[in-house]
Amino acid sequence: MTTLMVRESNELEQQYIERFGDLTTTEEILAFARDAVARAAQGLLDLAFSIRRMEEIGGDVDELRAMARGRLLAVLRRVAFGQIIPELAARYYLQPHLTLILGNLPIPDQVKAARGEGFEVAVRDSNGGWTKQKMAVEEIAEKGTSLIHQVFAGDRLRTFGEQRAYLSRKAVATNQPGRTKLGPFVVDRETGTWTFAGKRNTVGDAAQLKAVIRALEA
Repeated sequence: MTTLMVRESNELEQQYIERFGDLTTTEEILAFARDAVARAAQGLLDLAFSIRRMEEIGGDVDELRAMARGRLLAVLRRVAFGQIIPELAARYYLQPHLTLILGNLPIPDQVKAARGEGFEVAVRDSNGGWTKQKMAVEEIAEKGTSLIHQVFAGDRLRTFGEQRAYLSRKAVATNQPGRTKLGPFVVDRETGTWTFAGKRNTVGDAAQLKAVIRALEA
């Protein structure tokens, strides 16, 4: 480690001690963290306003664009015009594509997302029925783009009923010749097998097959 690196490391440690040494409770640390997020949101708003003003006066925005490339630049432009709240942009700073999706929601729903509150999600249970679950945006995003599009419909949230209808339409659309899919059931007539919730079974006797068909038609 070079002398410069040692000095910078020591300075960083000293800064940590000075700023956090007196914080001894969970509440104090969370309060500091929330304040840090608020400062980050204000910083992003200032950057967004800088880009907006530079473009308005016809100035050279190359350096500013270098600070916010690609989708992040698109996020900041919308922040500058009040279409996306800065708190949302700060929370999902490293996920600008997700921020743009959430930024289409009404402001009250953006506030909920920025606070980490849960949204209602329609989920299939093991019996083929439907259950409601609350998931924060991070959990929804972790499960993939399919769930993101299930919950967020353009400029609004899908209701529980709308999510069920969306998934049913999607299941019908993915049916293939010789292969029928509905919810957790998939019947493959070419191989003579069917699966329920990912578990493969041989079609077997007619009674078993009829039970599957009744479930598909329900």
